[in-house]
Amino acid sequence: MTTKAFLKMSLVACAPFLLSQPSEAATIYLGVAPSEVSSASPAGVQTRYKIDNTNWDMMLGNGVAVDNTNMITTNVGNQATLSGQQFTYRVSNVVGQGIVFTLDSAATTGIDRSLSWGNPAGAANSAVNSAKLGGRAPQTTPYNAIHLFSQATFGGSKVTFSNVLFSITDPTIILEGAFATSGEATNATPVVDSYLAYVNSDGTKGDLSNVAWTFSADVKITSTGNPKEGAKFEITGKSLDYTPPSSPISPLIPVPEPSTAILGLFAMGAGVLVRRRPSANA
Repeated sequence: MTTKAFLKMSLVACAPFLLSQPSEAATIYLGVAPSEVSSASPAGVQTRYKIDNTNWDMMLGNGVAVDNTNMITTNVGNQATLSGQQFTYRVSNVVGQGIVFTLDSAATTGIDRSLSWGNPAGAANSAVNSAKLGGRAPQTTPYNAIHLFSQATFGGSKVTFSNVLFSITDPTIILEGAFATSGEATNATPVVDSYLAYVNSDGTKGDLSNVAWTFSADVKITSTGNPKEGAKFEITGKSLDYTPPSSPISPLIPVPEPSTAILGLFAMGAGVLVRRRPSANA
């Protein structure tokens, strides 16, 4: 084999290592503690379930302005009906279309509700009571975080949740960490909260409004009175300032920098030339 052919073969074989750099995908960090967050502002989406005999029990809004033009609500039931009733609380972002928020009862009581904002496909489901604010996108402000918040400050109230799950469909985004799979807010522990934070590989904030995601949990509020805002469970979009922990991963097989690899190839080729020269002059 000639030296020229050898170098050509070597460069072709090594081209993927020389021309491509390893790319770090964006990451969603689950279970971020409030103490790790320097600032958080409501943005993008807000969902809430509470028990209120005189007002709404279920709300979907844009997370920025809480008024009749920026949120939709529905009554689910009274305290006697809802206390101890378990629901599957599910929020889905349908990219480019909107948000769907559903409460599906675990028991066969027919207490199922659905709220949708925007024009998401499949929003008009078999729910007993549904509401829709058609044609208006819920994401008035980009949001890079979701806040899980549970509160029980009303005397004798309790909010429990379990089977917490967050899922996405984008394979380029890595999920790191985990939400607590279950939790309980009581008078002894009145607030339970944690965040997920979406961070691009360059450290900038990601935008969850552009990602298809679903949050779900089994939620139950128990109360002997009318707790209103004193017992609630909510998922809210936030604009979050968060610096993820550094956790460098060492490759199993060290890959040299492109400049080092190129110099190594030239050195190897030069060695071939030196070894072949005596035989060429013979």
